[in-house]
Amino acid sequence: MANTHNSIVSGCNSESRGALVVLEGLDRSGKTSQSSRLLTYLEGLGHSVELWRFPDRSTNVGQMISSYLSNKSQLDDHTIHLLFSANRWEKRSLMETKLKTGTTLIVDRYSYSGVAFSSAKGLGDEWCKAPEIGLLAPDLVFYLDIQPEKAAERGGYGDEKYERLEFQRKVSQCYQVLHDASWKIVDACQPIEDIEKQLQELVLECVMACQKGKPLANLWSGIDSKMHGDTCFTNPLQGVSNLENKFKMESPKKMGQNLNLHAQISTKDSPPQVEMELTAKKRGSNFTIEEDLLLISAWLNISLDVVEGNEQKHKSYWRRIWEYFHKNKTFISERTPTSITSRWSTIQNSTEKFCGYLAQVESMHQSGLNEHDKIGKAKRMYQESHKTPFQFDHCWNMLRCPPKWLEHCEKQRIKRIRNAITSSPSTPELTNIGQDNVSHDTFANLERPLDKRVEKERVSKRKNEDNMSLKFTGILNGIEEEKKTNDKEIEILEKTCLQEQDQVFMKKEQEQKRIRMKKEQEQERLCIMQEKLQMEQLKEEERIIMMDTSSLSQIQQEYFHQRQMDILRNRRSK
Repeated sequence: MANTHNSIVSGCNSESRGALVVLEGLDRSGKTSQSSRLLTYLEGLGHSVELWRFPDRSTNVGQMISSYLSNKSQLDDHTIHLLFSANRWEKRSLMETKLKTGTTLIVDRYSYSGVAFSSAKGLGDEWCKAPEIGLLAPDLVFYLDIQPEKAAERGGYGDEKYERLEFQRKVSQCYQVLHDASWKIVDACQPIEDIEKQLQELVLECVMACQKGKPLANLWSGIDSKMHGDTCFTNPLQGVSNLENKFKMESPKKMGQNLNLHAQISTKDSPPQVEMELTAKKRGSNFTIEEDLLLISAWLNISLDVVEGNEQKHKSYWRRIWEYFHKNKTFISERTPTSITSRWSTIQNSTEKFCGYLAQVESMHQSGLNEHDKIGKAKRMYQESHKTPFQFDHCWNMLRCPPKWLEHCEKQRIKRIRNAITSSPSTPELTNIGQDNVSHDTFANLERPLDKRVEKERVSKRKNEDNMSLKFTGILNGIEEEKKTNDKEIEILEKTCLQEQDQVFMKKEQEQKRIRMKKEQEQERLCIMQEKLQMEQLKEEERIIMMDTSSLSQIQQEYFHQRQMDILRNRRSK
């Protein structure tokens, strides 16, 4: 179980305040219904209370999240995680103000959802927690526990991106790891009224405790910052702030353009490790995700430029990348040419190695592994081999698609095979970058742009290949869509068939029950009639026995005397 690692909010005294109550759980577990019922309950008791939901889709960031969840846009897993986190940070200040002024907040989903869902995609737990550090810690967390299969049977399931049974199973496992002893686990399969009653009792206790001066706390602030030293955040709050600033300064369309750059590039253009600055400077802060992405953008764009051709010197080539970086930045950064060069070398080296591990995993063709599983396995191989986690997911996601990068990786693989065959001394995976005008052999895997003629031929050839690839991709996509449609129809038919079978079974069972009850009722009626006849017979026998025959004729006396004797004889025989 995870530890809370929460710390007291600085400057927070022990005055009366509202409570922060969070409801967590899988999709369709009943959080929305129970949140609304808690709101009505506390309002009825006269408390100041508000209902919040995350993501808050009314903000600019929230609208981007909404578009992603409804499958109208596609975003990298790291990017969408930071968007969710930024959406919560947008409300952090207002949340604290509301609580300190005595308003209780019922929150439908919070940071735990962000960590659980992103971890289910294969992102590291600590990386996922990093941007959440410093948000307000809940006073009470309810986890509505339900099996993913049961949740999938509820109405509306499958309307949004994450409502897939296999993924929800992974989310459920991540919640099991994430929750701690302070969480209140509630069986979400109970009747709604029973769940509501359990929540009401615990919430009222929490509200009273906060009114008595329970201090506010920050979420996960007790976690040692060194645990996040290998993540992309030097400061999680700064990371979220940078992300928010970028969203404010760039439209979604422009962001997409920056990520989808021209693919036809010279993928071996790598920076020479030379001193471009004569003045020695102290080591600067770690590169942020935004800086890394802009550096890759510069590398891709400048690699495309064949105007200068092979006459470009390595020093001037990388100075042009540095100039592109600073010309297009939308954030504060004072990186020198040397730091830009060094950073690219690090990115290229680590990303090439990771691509190699991923290729090994894919070549195994293991059944039951989806894309996230393969990526996770490649990351574990990387960490086991290099004793450090892979830090450049964001870089790999940007480089993985351009054909030139793929070609570069393939050439590196062929080169390693050739070196192994010839038994020549192996060269480092990333050769040292020397001075200007160094020959191509020195930069074995750091090639400069090709000349115009060769580049045009390669561009033309690549266009033809891309056209064929697009045709095949279109055909495959059509087949895949048709398969999805067929699978969905089959699933609907199976569900309909099962429902019909259930209905037939229920009708049969009800009919058998009706017949059984009717038979029991008939037997009971017969018993009553039999008892009634016996009573009447007893009364008649008693009348005959007690009859005075003195006033009767001789024949009548003999008749009733005979009857009396028969009655006594029957009684004795019984």
